Amino acid sequence: MNTTSQLQLLSTRNVAILVDRSTSMHEKDCPGHISRWRWIQEQAELFSEQTAGVLNERFTLGLFSHSYDIYPNVSLGQMRQLFNRTHLKIGTHPEGALREIFDAYFRGAMGSKPLAIAIVSDGEPNDPEKVADVIRQATWQMKSPDQVAITFLQVGHGDEGAENLREFDQQLRRHGAKYDIVDTKNFYELQRLGLLGALVSSIKAHMPAVANTAAPKAKPKPKLPSLIPAMRHR
Repeated sequence: MNTTSQLQLLSTRNVAILVDRSTSMHEKDCPGHISRWRWIQEQAELFSEQTAGVLNERFTLGLFSHSYDIYPNVSLGQMRQLFNRTHLKIGTHPEGALREIFDAYFRGAMGSKPLAIAIVSDGEPNDPEKVADVIRQATWQMKSPDQVAITFLQVGHGDEGAENLREFDQQLRRHGAKYDIVDTKNFYELQRLGLLGALVSSIKAHMPAVANTAAPKAKPKPKLPSLIPAMRHR
């Protein structure tokens, strides 16, 4: 999809971006030898610029460590201030921020559009089962399988938590979720797609397949044997 098509699809969604602010985000293993925190800040700024005329209600930004903060309707200027004044802390607990997003969405505080969530982190959650439980509970409040799409995005080249993220992606329905609403992207994929492309990819992955509604080609009528006389019209 080109950028225009991506933006058109994203305009039909409520968007929340949850970013890991744990101390490991100081690690400088991103392109340009910058920290993971700085790299995702630049991506978030680019995302905000790209969607400025598309997401009329802007987007929700969440920052999480052992605690979390949620900021609705964030503008580019506000987002830069939030990143610049944030101190990285111990802990990777996205479940609290994720639960608050779901609570707001299902009580109607975020509007009626489907919800797209990106969870950006450099490692596995401290309590993966709590995260899985929050997602499972949310699926049972959904009215259709494409109402919510979640993508876990790895930033940095560490392999921490890759197996748990695959579990979120592939095993939630086997463990009681109503729908499969999760996909994951590693850092190589995130660099290639960017934050906008990764979100759109997740949305598309959870949209129902469009049935082929083209009319079937008419079969040629068999020729009647020459011995049968033509029918008369009265």
